[in-house]
Amino acid sequence: MILSMLLEKTKEAGRRFIRVRGLTIDLTEKRVLENEEEIRVSPVEFFLLRYLAINKGKEVSTDQLLTYLWKKDVFLLEESIERIMDILRSKIGQSQPAQQYIAINNKSYKLLEV
Repeated sequence: MILSMLLEKTKEAGRRFIRVRGLTIDLTEKRVLENEEEIRVSPVEFFLLRYLAINKGKEVSTDQLLTYLWKKDVFLLEESIERIMDILRSKIGQSQPAQQYIAINNKSYKLLEV
C-alpha cells in the first residue's frame, strides 16, 4: 500500500494540474478527469477548457478564445467555438447533470468555481 502511494506521487511529480471542484485538468498529459474518471476530449476542446481553467471565475469572450487558439495554430470561426463549447459542456458534468462547469452569457464563457 505504501509502495503504491509512493509510485503515484512519483508519477505525479513534475506534472501540472488545474482542479476545479470535481474536474481535474492534467496540463502535462493533456487529460481531463471528472471525479477521477477520464473524459475524452479533442485537442481543441482541451485547449478551450485549459484556457477557461486558467481564467476560472472570469468571463472570457469568443474573441479571446479565438485569439488563444490562433496562437496554437488552430483556426476556427466564431460559430465553431459555440458548437465546440456545447459539445464540451455535454461531456463534462454528466456524473451530476445538474452540475454545471461552464456558464454561457451572450458571447462569453466562464468556468464556474462553485
